Amino acid sequence: MKWKLYILVMLTGLGCREKEEVPNTNLKAEIVAISHPSSVGNGLEFQFHLQGKGNALLLLENSFGPLFFQPKIINDKAMFNIPPEFTEEVGEFHWKLVSNSKVLLSDKFYLGPRIGNLSKIETYFGPRSIRAGGQDYSMLTVIPTDDYDNPLPDSTLVAISQQINSKTNVFEVRLKDGLAYRLLYGEEKSGRMLVTAAVNGIPSKELTSIVSPANSTDFKIGFERVHDFADGNQVIRFMTSPITDRFGNTVNDGTLVNFIVKNKRGELLKSAGTTLAGIATANMLHPNEEEEWEVNAYITGEAKSNGLQLNFKSAIKDFEVKLSKNNRKIIVGPILGFMGQLVPEGLVIELKIYDSNGDFIEAQQTHSRSGMGSFELEKGFYPRGDYQITVECAGVKKKCV
Repeated sequence: MKWKLYILVMLTGLGCREKEEVPNTNLKAEIVAISHPSSVGNGLEFQFHLQGKGNALLLLENSFGPLFFQPKIINDKAMFNIPPEFTEEVGEFHWKLVSNSKVLLSDKFYLGPRIGNLSKIETYFGPRSIRAGGQDYSMLTVIPTDDYDNPLPDSTLVAISQQINSKTNVFEVRLKDGLAYRLLYGEEKSGRMLVTAAVNGIPSKELTSIVSPANSTDFKIGFERVHDFADGNQVIRFMTSPITDRFGNTVNDGTLVNFIVKNKRGELLKSAGTTLAGIATANMLHPNEEEEWEVNAYITGEAKSNGLQLNFKSAIKDFEVKLSKNNRKIIVGPILGFMGQLVPEGLVIELKIYDSNGDFIEAQQTHSRSGMGSFELEKGFYPRGDYQITVECAGVKKKCV
């Protein structure tokens, strides 16, 4: 019962309490002085003459958001000092003198960048490699800022210097929306393009774009070889004439040239080389047998060469094929080359076996060693009987009798 009475007394007391009201201000204000610079990074000072009762606050708003400042009261004057760190961002500032949510005075002002305190020039340049000919270009973008990283105002003059092939060009552009740009074209001659920019006498860093040769033009090819015998041992060397673009620029070192060889059976052989001082070379082994080659070279998607017709004579005229006493071993050789010398090691020797009716059974291969080669017919695979055997080496065929 006592608890109920206590709660009832509390509720009655709460219900009887009057609502607290915010007193209306009768404060009046007049501007005494407002001191603010035209550029960022400096302090602001506001002075107001106050009459009446109430407290005044200064509300300052910019792109960072609202900030409230307390005044320093001396007699009937309210002085607001805004530190420089609150005015480092360019743009429009709005201020309001408020008292108990009532706006007494308001206005706005603009702070611009510190033009005399240029801090840095950001530059963006690309692409860093273009083709010669005067139609391809790199673009330079310039963004100068003050020491608080604010962009400079529109129409600020930017001087752009371009040096290409010992010739210097100077262009003047104006800032718009904080940046300026210029398209810088190459020339017919390949080389390096150097660019830089300057604002109010402050230079940017040096930037480079490589002016590469344009697409290659058609070229010629030649060859070098020790002899024209198909010995499968010597190397034939293919080489190009100096390769240039249509403006006479030598193509870049490392340009890939593919040499394609088509033999008399229509098979394609390939070798490749890269250019050095415009010339590419590639090597290929001589064929193992009499052959006719048609040779062409290509730079993929750009240029091609003339065609070459090459003939190779057989390096082997004849060789001996012998059977062992039990007819199980077939001995080939000695195999002599075009000068009567033993053929190089590793020359392919092929054996083909047919039955007595001429039906094919099997083919075997071996390689020459000291001008000789041999085959063994195992008893388990080849029982006694009649067989037809041929041996082929370097395009020369012999029957085993």
